[in-house]
Amino acid sequence: MSTDFDSELDSIVGAYRAADDAARQQQASNQAAAAAFAKAWEACRNGVVRPALTEIVTKLAGKDVSAQISDTPGGGISLSLPTPGIPQRVRNPEHPQLVITPSAGPMNVTFKYVGAGAARQSTYTVDQITREAIQDHVLQLVRSVYANHG
Repeated sequence: MSTDFDSELDSIVGAYRAADDAARQQQASNQAAAAAFAKAWEACRNGVVRPALTEIVTKLAGKDVSAQISDTPGGGISLSLPTPGIPQRVRNPEHPQLVITPSAGPMNVTFKYVGAGAARQSTYTVDQITREAIQDHVLQLVRSVYANHG
């Protein structure tokens, strides 16, 4: 075999191995980022989101509005607000809600309105989620529900 042949084989195999190593490193980096995001989201969900929503449900109950907090598939959490005019004892899955979920793609959290007028959503990083941001979104939901049924 010629030296040129050996050099060409080394070049081809070396380039493949370098690309394969880079792909493995990227995959490991992506997995580490996803694990860190999941941990940060869980801390935010349990330390900021759930307590803020629980406080809001208590405040709404003081105004005779029986909102409800639920876990959603994929690790999210939602606040359902009964539609005015429908007896509150009726649990209606179509009640307007604010759904807060971790995104499957980029490491973000999505706030989405379901069944409350126009479909709207906003995306935040975990560190941008505050009690105030949650309160603002809940107020938007309440405004939408009561403006459409007033």
